[in-house]
Amino acid sequence: MQSYHLDHLIHLEETKTAPGPKRSIHASVEKVREVIVAIQAEDRTFLPSDKNIRLIFSWLQDNDAAGFTLENVRTAVMALSYPIAQLERIEAPPAPPPVPPKPEPENLLPGQISIHAGKRELGKAAPDQLRDYLKRVREAQQK
Repeated sequence: MQSYHLDHLIHLEETKTAPGPKRSIHASVEKVREVIVAIQAEDRTFLPSDKNIRLIFSWLQDNDAAGFTLENVRTAVMALSYPIAQLERIEAPPAPPPVPPKPEPENLLPGQISIHAGKRELGKAAPDQLRDYLKRVREAQQK
């Protein structure tokens, strides 16, 4: 009695792990283009090469995916990218340079000259206005 139970469990385990026929993955050229364009929009470094498309189809078939859908291809791209990167990639574009902070607006008192004043405005300024101007320019340069 015990032997039958053990044999039956072994048979069940073997049928669970026995590989069955895999689904064949088919997609039209238009469908492949549509999905690949969507993947590229999400992952700027994805290269739409023949090698990558073959790897994706192979992964989908090996994992018995239900077709060439955007969700299935997203999963395949993630699986083929980690922990070992198998997909060909485009070099990521360099990050844009940081935007310099905008200077604080000047709060000028009546009679003060802007620290951004041109030669013409400085040429017309009174001596005490120039002293005040130079003092504020030096302070701005030290910040």
